[in-house]
Amino acid sequence: MGQSNKEVFEDPLFLNIFKKMESVENSESFEEYSVQFNKHLEIFSFSVGKNEYATIFKDISQRELFLRKKEELEKEITSRLKQQSALSEISQLTLSNASLKEIFHKTTEILAEALQVDYSKILRLLPQEQQFIMEAGVGWEVPSRDNYIILDNLESQAGYTLLSEKPVIVEDLSLETRFSGPQLLVDHGVTSGVSVIIGPLKDPYGVMGVHTVEHRIFSPFDVEFVQAVANVLANIINQNRISHELEESETRYRLLAENASDMISTHKTSGNYSYASPYSLELIGYLPEELKGESAFIFIHPDDIESVKENQAKLLSSGNIVISNYRLKHKEGDYVWVESTARILDPQTGEIIVITRDISERMVAEQELRSSLKDKEILLQEIHHRVKNNMQIISSLLNLQSNFITDPEAIGVFRESQNRVKSMALLHENLYQSREMDKVDFKQYVKKLTDNLLSTYSTQSSHLKTEISSENVKLNIETAIPCGLIINELLTNSLKYAFPQGEKGTVYLKIKAINDKYVLILGDNGVGLPPDFDLESTDTLGLRLVHNLVNQIDGELKVKNSKGTCFKIVFRELQYKKRI
Repeated sequence: MGQSNKEVFEDPLFLNIFKKMESVENSESFEEYSVQFNKHLEIFSFSVGKNEYATIFKDISQRELFLRKKEELEKEITSRLKQQSALSEISQLTLSNASLKEIFHKTTEILAEALQVDYSKILRLLPQEQQFIMEAGVGWEVPSRDNYIILDNLESQAGYTLLSEKPVIVEDLSLETRFSGPQLLVDHGVTSGVSVIIGPLKDPYGVMGVHTVEHRIFSPFDVEFVQAVANVLANIINQNRISHELEESETRYRLLAENASDMISTHKTSGNYSYASPYSLELIGYLPEELKGESAFIFIHPDDIESVKENQAKLLSSGNIVISNYRLKHKEGDYVWVESTARILDPQTGEIIVITRDISERMVAEQELRSSLKDKEILLQEIHHRVKNNMQIISSLLNLQSNFITDPEAIGVFRESQNRVKSMALLHENLYQSREMDKVDFKQYVKKLTDNLLSTYSTQSSHLKTEISSENVKLNIETAIPCGLIINELLTNSLKYAFPQGEKGTVYLKIKAINDKYVLILGDNGVGLPPDFDLESTDTLGLRLVHNLVNQIDGELKVKNSKGTCFKIVFRELQYKKRI
């Protein structure tokens, strides 16, 4: 109170207003910012008498703050809308037929305009060289194609961005301590900027950057926008890579299909051709375009259609690869033997891909081989038949010769020799009557052999009980002949000597397989062998022959002389090369 204006107000703003009011009689209003009071003020002055005026000060700082915030928000919304529009425009480039290079250039232009920056760029990483090259840019005097950023010492903003794995914001490049350069930015007077990674962190494509000459603080929204653009671009790059790989794959497989020596075809579930490779002309005389849309079944031999359809149903139900052999009708009318390998190409549609090759020559060769094998089987059967007949002749000659001998011991020797020949004759008879030329059905053979011996020694065997037990054992001829002779000798020995003076008893024979070995047990409950019996030093021909035959089949012989006699022989089947 009582002080002058100059004594109260130091702010030149107020002093100028008061000086102006001295010469103005009307009221005046002002809105000004006062440095002295650090407030926005609304000032209303009016005259109240001669050389007197009143001034009203109203604090409008909150209103000014609100208006400023509103203005900033409007600018932010406008910027965001502009950025969203730019992002949408870049995304639309995916649907265009533009090349990746054109998309890059368009993206840098849109990016620079949306953010109102001086420079924008897209850098591609060269991992092996640890360098970048500029793929596209805006604002650079001469967009360099040289490699100018080295990663190994973090000397660049782009290199630092990759290694930090997050967006990098630079407010003043001249004050930057995290990295230096690069020279490109220095040469263009860059002050502020943002750089982000393009693509996944594990396998980045490169770096995208925006820069300004004037100092600028980029908002979080600006950084998000640049990263969003980089992400869209990464998707475009990935789609381009996949598309390129698909094109290369299609080209490669098309070349394979067109140059393959097999016909490659695709079929609908109905069997109609949807594609056929050019080899169809050579295989069945039809061009691919002649086959397209036609049913494959009209070309298959009527006798083979059912089996092909069964295999197709098996393929569709199991999804497993199926292989079929059948005949296809050539355009000229002849049938071609083919082998087709089919698998499902598209599980959704059931489309099938089939690789078909000509096997006519193979089928002819197989037929010739089967015919040759049949001829050899017939020849081998004839050989066994003739060997059996010759042995029967020998047996008959021995029988005739024995009619002229009166010595009982000599007659016995002839009879035993005759039985040995018969045992081998029976084996060859078994072989020529069997479908397997290299295996003897030993169960059947043993029955015939024992029946023959019991018939030969009917006088001795009439009061005996026989127990014959054999599993379904099949032996090759090298093993079967020695085993047959062993059985012949041991059974003959039991029938002749085990039960003197017509005593009753049992003769038994067993043969079985245990893993990869065979066990032959033959014995009786007769009088047994002498206490001092030694198989290796015996002077009887039959038992000496048994000893030698057991050694021939690499067998192990054990003799048990208690409550009769029991011979146990353990052996393996001898291995020889097959004859057929």
